[in-house]
Amino acid sequence: MYEIILIALVALAIENATDILTTVDLLEKQRKWFRNRFPRIGKLATCSYCQTFWLSGIAGFFLPMTLLSCLFDCTMVGFLLKWAVLWLAIARTANLFGIAYAVGNSIEDFLSQYTIGKNRD
Repeated sequence: MYEIILIALVALAIENATDILTTVDLLEKQRKWFRNRFPRIGKLATCSYCQTFWLSGIAGFFLPMTLLSCLFDCTMVGFLLKWAVLWLAIARTANLFGIAYAVGNSIEDFLSQYTIGKNRD
């Protein structure tokens, strides 16, 4: 059970880090430098989906998952399969958190614009 919570927490942290790295104005100079320095992978500086995917792969490599270890007994192949499953699970969970956050912001904007901010006569 703790492993599922761990995946959710890591995904939430990755989504938050991705949001900060791709949108915060303070980091615009660094994003521009990265895009100019590495033009072939420069999209990583502004694409939150891309960053989420690759950061999830890094996190999945280091997470301990005994739940998946019993499914994949082979040493090297088992590790690679565990890593692939974690990579995809963390990436999708992080994206779902991002979508939920975006929907929440849209609802809040809609409500503030059309209901709460309006004077009713």
